[in-house]
Amino acid sequence: MLSFSPIEELDRTLYRSHVKSCGFYFPSCEFAYANLFAWSGMYQTSFAADESGFYFLMHHDGEQYFLCPVTSPEQAGAAFDTLCSYMRGCGADKLNLICLPKVFADRLAERFPGVSPSNDRGNADYLYKTQSLATFSGKALHAKKNHRNKFFSLYAESYEYRVMTAADAPLCRDFNRKWYSLNAEYIDEEFSAEHKATNRLLDNFEPLGLCGGMLFADGTLCAYTLASDNYDGSDTLIIHTEKGLYDIPGVYPTICSEFLLHSGADYEFVNREDDLNDEGLRKSKLSYNPIGFEEKYSAVVPL
Repeated sequence: MLSFSPIEELDRTLYRSHVKSCGFYFPSCEFAYANLFAWSGMYQTSFAADESGFYFLMHHDGEQYFLCPVTSPEQAGAAFDTLCSYMRGCGADKLNLICLPKVFADRLAERFPGVSPSNDRGNADYLYKTQSLATFSGKALHAKKNHRNKFFSLYAESYEYRVMTAADAPLCRDFNRKWYSLNAEYIDEEFSAEHKATNRLLDNFEPLGLCGGMLFADGTLCAYTLASDNYDGSDTLIIHTEKGLYDIPGVYPTICSEFLLHSGADYEFVNREDDLNDEGLRKSKLSYNPIGFEEKYSAVVPL
């Protein structure tokens, strides 16, 4: 039977090596080591491993959920059977699965003919071409380029972009306090959890293998971003957080492009994560002209 341990005990190098060696080449943000670690406070995330792969158990609203087993598609059936056995051993009558890539959703439906995985639009990650967002080239991104140029025209003599290091974490933490206080009217459970997750990323910048960038105007930090990838050699960079002061024109397009110009050269694609069905967030992410989506499926398997 599987034995689960706190996510803090998951060896980053071992996990990332397994992701690559088993061919789990899906750019979903949930499987980034940094995301697993950062959000473990909200979801009480734990992990287990066997010869098939890694398993991640999460809790939300009184229910237990499992991320898609991190294994090869060929081992999917065995991994699903392992989770079913585990849940039966716990006395459960169902298995909740989330964030299944399409191929795993298909394998699940084949394994359990009565199960119909559903597509979670709100959890679909937005994918972009790195070069497009770095330069805002083309008609579709002309407005973003104009916003960025507005920032440059206003702060031509006083702006600075800086590649982030672990030493910058305290400054970004102070920025977080300011940013969240300015957006206090939107505070809910998810908002508060996001604040904690972001600070966890900052506090563990080097151990999590993060990269980041900071934008200054008139000597004051006005935006920053944090990112990582899922395995060595991945073609997709995942943006975990991007925060800027809304009263500074063009700050978001500028931090987006400057970060990719400085740190995105090794990646063909950028994953700017999901919108969670938030109308404003969806409009914003669509405005950056995604080339597609990393779809995710969920399913309930009766036991």
